[in-house]
Amino acid sequence: GAEIVCQSQLGGVITSGGGFSNLYTAPSWQAASIANWKATFTSTTTPYPGYNLVGRGYPDVAAMAANYPIIVNGNQSIVYGTSCSTPVMAAMISLVNAARKAQGKGSVGWVNPALYSLNRSIILNDIVSGNNKCVAGASVCCSQGFYAAKVNDRILDNVSWMFPFWLCIL
Repeated sequence: GAEIVCQSQLGGVITSGGGFSNLYTAPSWQAASIANWKATFTSTTTPYPGYNLVGRGYPDVAAMAANYPIIVNGNQSIVYGTSCSTPVMAAMISLVNAARKAQGKGSVGWVNPALYSLNRSIILNDIVSGNNKCVAGASVCCSQGFYAAKVNDRILDNVSWMFPFWLCIL
C-alpha cells in the first residue's frame, strides 16, 4: 500500500515530528522548499496560528523509524524512533562518501544544502498522507499539527529514500 506518516492514532507507537524553529531563520537553501509547501495549504491543512512559518524547517531528512527488528542478547526486539532512523541516514551518507572516494572524489560534505539542491523527485518517494497531531500512544490528539503534502513538508521530511538513485546522483 501507499506509505503514510507514522501516526500513533493509526497504530504507530510513535508520531512523526517536525516543524519550524523559533530561534533560527530558514537558510537560503530551504526557501524554495518552504514556499512550495506553503502553496499546498488548504482550509483543512493550514497550520494552527502561532507556528513560526519563517523559521528554519526541521528536520532536513528523515527515514523510517518504526518496526525496526534488532537483536539484543540474542533476543529479537522491535524498536521505534530517531534512534532507528538516525543510524540509517548516517549509514547511507557513509556509503555515498565511500562511493565518491572510490571514484577519486571528496566527501559530499555538509549534506543538507546538497540534498536540497538535487531533483528530489528522483531520489525520494514523497509521503503525502498523514499528520503529526497526536502524541505517541495517541493519548492526546490536538487540532494542531502539520499535514504531509506533495512537497518538502514539515512533518518533514516525510520521504522514503530511493537510495540507489541517491548514491548515483551524489
